[in-house]
Amino acid sequence: GVLRRPVHSPMALATALHIPAASATLRSMPGATPRLNFVRASRGAKHTSSRSTATCPIRSSTASATTPPSPSPRALRAVSRRRSRRGTGTCIFGASVPGSGVPGSGHEIVERATSGDCEGLARLLHASYGGDGTQLDASVRAIRTAQVRTAAQRAARLNQAGTLRLLLQHGADLGLELGNGRTIAVEAAARGHADVLRLLLAPKDAGAGDAPTGEKSERVGARNANAGGGGAGVSTTVQNGYGRTLLMEAARNGHVGCVRVGVAAGADVNFATKNSNVTAAMFAAMEGHAECFTALRDAGADLNVARNLDGKTAMQMHRERVAAEMAKFKAA
Repeated sequence: GVLRRPVHSPMALATALHIPAASATLRSMPGATPRLNFVRASRGAKHTSSRSTATCPIRSSTASATTPPSPSPRALRAVSRRRSRRGTGTCIFGASVPGSGVPGSGHEIVERATSGDCEGLARLLHASYGGDGTQLDASVRAIRTAQVRTAAQRAARLNQAGTLRLLLQHGADLGLELGNGRTIAVEAAARGHADVLRLLLAPKDAGAGDAPTGEKSERVGARNANAGGGGAGVSTTVQNGYGRTLLMEAARNGHVGCVRVGVAAGADVNFATKNSNVTAAMFAAMEGHAECFTALRDAGADLNVARNLDGKTAMQMHRERVAAEMAKFKAA
């Protein structure tokens, strides 16, 4: 697979494979010729031609074996084409300019958002995602909006509250009406991401959509990542596919911090599932999360509501759980 054309002498083979020592040895032999014969096929007829050493890339015996060969004309033309496309969002080495709308241009913003790099994300937003975008094509604007939305959703999923705040202040649309963004707050509560949940439930700031500008925009953005305001305004009544709200998921998984965040945001502590009539306090009692149960009780949860399965209330479940734990402790 190294040779594109057949050669017809040992010296030609050694020269084509760039073996200086073998080429020098073969040249010193009697009858050696420095010409390479190539066989070409043209219109079904075979023609034989020869090329002199002046046109062939023959290396001398003193040349270094590690010297790379010259690029082919096809490679030079490809580099020239890539250079000519610099202004359309494609770099010479094939990497995509962030925010340009070409495939792969959203990798950097997602990487910085998920890694918690607030300063780098602030610089990137100012340099590549700034402005109102009115000078861009409609499809490019849509792609940039999707890139910022994906970065915000990934940051929320990986508990990166700082970068999520920056993206929300930049005007990120979480896609609350779409599949990936509809239950973003419920998923954050289920994972115990209290800071992200607090940011998602915070009301939207009127000035959060303006990206930081000026010479120190990245410093301003990094400082705003730890400041207040610029929430997403997610509703506390959103349910996941199981009919559970964020308060139910937080109580079910024992995340008392998320329970307190939900209560402070105005979540309904007495909201019950449609078919089973199970409340957040019942989930906390069934799973044995005493702190979540106490936080809900202090928030005014009704502990005497009966579920449809067996008519038990949250207080009955809690007492049964405490009794079982005490019996287990005495047996030990």
